[in-house]
Amino acid sequence: MRFERHSVMTSKRDVRGFTLVELLVAIIAGLLVAAAAISFSKQSTRFFSQEARIAAAQMSVLSGFQRLQGDISRASYMSTPNMKRDLDNDRVCAPNYANWPAALRTLTGLQVTAGGSNTVPAKMPDDKYPDTIRIAGSLSSSEVFPVRTIEAQGAGHDVYLQINNGAMTRSGFTEGADLTPVFKPGRILRIVDQQRKQEYEVITAASFPTGGQPVIRTGGPLPLKGDLTIGVERSAPCGIEGFAVGVQANVIDLVEYGIANLADHALYSSTIYSDAGYALGDESRTELVRRELLLNEDDPGPMEDDDSTEIIAEYAVDLRVGLWATNPGGGLVFVPPSTAAIATRMAVDANYIPGVGPSGPESVRSVELRLAVRSREIDRRANTDQTDPVLDGGFMFRYAIPNSSGGFSRVRTLLADVTLPNQGGESW
Repeated sequence: MRFERHSVMTSKRDVRGFTLVELLVAIIAGLLVAAAAISFSKQSTRFFSQEARIAAAQMSVLSGFQRLQGDISRASYMSTPNMKRDLDNDRVCAPNYANWPAALRTLTGLQVTAGGSNTVPAKMPDDKYPDTIRIAGSLSSSEVFPVRTIEAQGAGHDVYLQINNGAMTRSGFTEGADLTPVFKPGRILRIVDQQRKQEYEVITAASFPTGGQPVIRTGGPLPLKGDLTIGVERSAPCGIEGFAVGVQANVIDLVEYGIANLADHALYSSTIYSDAGYALGDESRTELVRRELLLNEDDPGPMEDDDSTEIIAEYAVDLRVGLWATNPGGGLVFVPPSTAAIATRMAVDANYIPGVGPSGPESVRSVELRLAVRSREIDRRANTDQTDPVLDGGFMFRYAIPNSSGGFSRVRTLLADVTLPNQGGESW
């Protein structure tokens, strides 16, 4: 018993706990490991978030960029590439030309304005503002509608459409249908007469009453041969003959793309530009926007104030347009971005010199687009982009966000080449 008691006492003396120092060392070591794990996790999460933000920005802009490409590819489609040129070459019958809106008198399929959007909060790396591009063509419908007859109505004409044809059926135009999705007031009505000449006027109304005929009303008179109105002959030297049998009509849209800040726009100021959910610098964010120019309205003014302006791609910070155009001397010539207005200049421009350089908008054969979008939030406090914006073609890799105390966000650039048909008829 004495031996057993001694053994138990000895084993109790051998079993001892951790000292305070050992516990402290273990706790500190555990904290260091946990801190390292947390730091690594935060870095990984931050990197993943940064990559996710720029990926989201790039993915969200793809659909808008494709829409821009689609509109450009239809420039001059069932329209004129250069109204003044076609008028001078007797392709357009326009006795009322002097009374047309300025946008119709100077209508072109493609018009690029270098530095045309001065709403960007900071200049781009090439010290220029983004370009704007204006496109005219049959964008809302690819249908050609046979005309039934044309009658004088006030200062303009009523153009009655035939109803039993494929164009009306494919467009879903039946009695009582709304024609304005295609024949929207303010768009341009183009008519091809029996001699294959073109007539243009601005649409002021469109209707298809139940029990009636589909009718498009124009703001000004169309050129008619032998038109009798209240016993007074109003005969044009060219134009539509008889009862307009064999005449066809289509609609022309005029749209414009550019970079703008819509913080003051009636629709977006209370939604994406509202105080809720602001990220740093959101009040100065810019977008790729599209608006339709309606010629029955006054001068549309800036994109930011136009009710028809819609956001095509969020957080866009730059738009550049380069052009490949035919040269009267032979071959093609490239017009770099920010000088593209040279190739799309109107023939009525006083600086236009026939036979020298690109001849006009109808000479454009291909459009090079470059759209830059940024991520929503900053990921750098210092600009790590040391590239030369001139030597590198003006590409951006970081964008300085205003009101962010020197913060920079990442930038991704989308590129596309859009080929146009041979609008001018030049030989290769």
